Amino acid sequence: SSSILGERCKAASEFSVHERCCVNGSFVIGLDLSGCNLTSLEKSVDIFQDVRQTVEWIDLSNTSLEDFATPFSVDNTPFAYVAFQNLTHLSLLVLPFNSSCPPDESAWNITANGTNQEVICDVPVSPCSDRGERVFFKNNAACAGQSTCIPNGPGFRRCECKDGYFGYRCLRKGSFPLLPFFISVGAIVVATILLGRFCHCQRKKSHTEPGLVQATDRS
Repeated sequence: SSSILGERCKAASEFSVHERCCVNGSFVIGLDLSGCNLTSLEKSVDIFQDVRQTVEWIDLSNTSLEDFATPFSVDNTPFAYVAFQNLTHLSLLVLPFNSSCPPDESAWNITANGTNQEVICDVPVSPCSDRGERVFFKNNAACAGQSTCIPNGPGFRRCECKDGYFGYRCLRKGSFPLLPFFISVGAIVVATILLGRFCHCQRKKSHTEPGLVQATDRS
């Protein structure tokens, strides 16, 4: 394992190093991809999502990744930053030399260079805090009054309705009408199937009728 992830893993008695992972029982806490032949995060995003519920540390140092060379902006979200969406526990990211912490340095409480010039992004700013609102969502409205902001990876958040509210921006009070919803969906599906069969029969009928007329004429 890399020195940074290795030190953190060994510092916690409940964690252990298994090949390139720091694990807590069957849960992956740290993922060491340093030195791997990576040129784009598109090859790694599936790995991230497989451990999204538990992973806290990811080391991408000493790779050929170029994803972090493109600055982040509200109107331009490079794939490199979207790759970390849903990693709700991510607290440490180690990147190749000359990289930028995603989406930018202001999104992390600690940014530094390691002994090998790797870029260390440590302790992300919560996108649900006042500071996070200013950094990430300058032009976007906060979660509505009846919803709760939940961090969803560095620079990402999701808004979940509080109990008793649902719908667009959680503005509707009560519970989502599941029974009427499924009845409506079922009716639409049945109507679509019947319409499809009707159209099929009409096409079939239109192909057979000319033949019947010709047979009648010959008689």
